Amino acid sequence: MLRRRGTRSLVRGIGALATAWLAACGTTPPPDEAVAGVVVVDDPYGSVSWSTAWWAKIQLHDHAGVDTLRLRAYDVAGYGALAPMTYSGFDSLPYSWRERRWPEAGWIPGTFRSGLTSVKLWFPNAEEVGFAHILSPFAVAYLRRSLGADEPGYRSTQECLDMVSAAGGFPILAHAWTVPKLPRQLRGLYGMEVYNAFAEYRRIVARDSAFIAVDANAQLVAIWDTLLSLNPRTRGVAVNDHYGPDNRSSGLPSSIRDSGKTLVIADGVDFESLRLAIARGSLFAVRDLGLTKDVFPRLDSLRVQGGAIEVFGPTGPVRWIGAGQVVGTGARLPLGDLAPGLKYVRAEVGTWPGSVLYTQAFGLGPAQ
Repeated sequence: MLRRRGTRSLVRGIGALATAWLAACGTTPPPDEAVAGVVVVDDPYGSVSWSTAWWAKIQLHDHAGVDTLRLRAYDVAGYGALAPMTYSGFDSLPYSWRERRWPEAGWIPGTFRSGLTSVKLWFPNAEEVGFAHILSPFAVAYLRRSLGADEPGYRSTQECLDMVSAAGGFPILAHAWTVPKLPRQLRGLYGMEVYNAFAEYRRIVARDSAFIAVDANAQLVAIWDTLLSLNPRTRGVAVNDHYGPDNRSSGLPSSIRDSGKTLVIADGVDFESLRLAIARGSLFAVRDLGLTKDVFPRLDSLRVQGGAIEVFGPTGPVRWIGAGQVVGTGARLPLGDLAPGLKYVRAEVGTWPGSVLYTQAFGLGPAQ
């Protein structure tokens, strides 16, 4: 350990001298490359116009379907974009949809939609339940599990994932604690849930021994970190899964109700801007366990500059995670402090196990 620190100090010292010499010659190298052992090679927020962006709160996994009372609860809760969704694609399940309920105009009355105040956009989605459960936001086609050798449809989780992508969607693995080894075997996975309110309910309210023995939401984050070391572009989202603002069940604490949400940082208030923002990973996963909703930790912007990644305006403590370990704290993370070979780094704003805002991962590579 002492040897490594000494080597890093020597490298930074040599880098500083080289930078000064090049500056005197009128040539200054980019700051990241001048002093860091690693550089950011993938910045999911690099194209965000922070001063004009639309911060859209969306829900990627709940079961309001096309129930207008339940959808109105989401509108009152301040969601900017919603999807008519529930279980889909498995004909042997009586509660599974047998068609893609999209466009929304064919399923949700226009008079209802025009009376909403927060919801500006709709997008297609479903929970594909033929094998491991896959969320399919933005996929426009109906997908189903094949129930026979001669029937069309997907015959494995991987085939489902491939079909979601082919239909223009972003395949997201739901509640991965049920299949903890599967994520590493899947190809083309857009992302996974890193917080699910269902697990919090089972642990805190239902006192389910399985969820008490292992905090499933902590397990989700650990699985995410494993995947990020393989593919730093694996996105993390947070969801309600039956415990949204519409759920008024007796005994459900307000802390758990509507505690999983995703913030998308879009260029404009339109369908294509929302889709493009999700495609590039310009979003945050939010674990919102406050008694009053939407008082979770926030930030104003994220920037890679001056040989560091910096969070501006955080409303809570910031810690940086790489390879599943804390690699830094505070609003500014100097890239020169990171160990060579680190594949990614992400930030958490807030304090575990309370309300936390998770950034997406910044992909890292060796400095040239």
